[in-house]
Amino acid sequence: GNERIIRMLLMSRRNYPIAVKRSSWKDRGANFSEIGIMVRTVREDETSYNNVLHFLNNGTAKLMFSQMKMMSYIPICLILRCLMDFTDEQIYCHLVRGYEKDQYYVSCVQTMLRDVHGEGLHTHKDCKSYLGKIFRSKFPEVPEWKTDANITDFILNERILIHLKTHREKFDMLVFMVQKLFQCAQGNYKIENVDSVMMQEVLLSGKYFVFFSKLPGNI
Repeated sequence: GNERIIRMLLMSRRNYPIAVKRSSWKDRGANFSEIGIMVRTVREDETSYNNVLHFLNNGTAKLMFSQMKMMSYIPICLILRCLMDFTDEQIYCHLVRGYEKDQYYVSCVQTMLRDVHGEGLHTHKDCKSYLGKIFRSKFPEVPEWKTDANITDFILNERILIHLKTHREKFDMLVFMVQKLFQCAQGNYKIENVDSVMMQEVLLSGKYFVFFSKLPGNI
């Protein structure tokens, strides 16, 4: 009577940005569409978070991360400005590289960059302070003496693409996700099937044992 059965579980493929179409995403806010790029980001210790890059019908994009089961949405260009101390021209060149002839996409990138300045945020430091100030109350685990910029660093390190170790790696992957998102929105790339075997992985019993062995009180 002491036997236990641990069955295999199907999970979304880790660390891979999947183009998904879900009608429920349109209910997440004004201008939200049903198209997004979803990634289940997993660290080596099996800690995981979901990030979704949403396409908005006004030609912009917002990145979703969750904190204590509460979802938050941030304009993608604001995230990119926080990750790297790049100029608008540098960010623009990274985003449109390979798609310079796509006039719709180029126009959307320009609009998203202008929107950041429309909030009075003109530098890397401004963006980090602004984001940290907004989310300070949502991260009680961060000491009160930490600066607003430290709050932003915590979000970037612990909630966004956590399988990547450097901000440059996160920046490059987000650029790829933006390009893939807008191509899918225009019908140039196909929406992927999350039920396809290629988009799934199996959670084995050995991963369970490794996970529970790391919990406090277990040997």
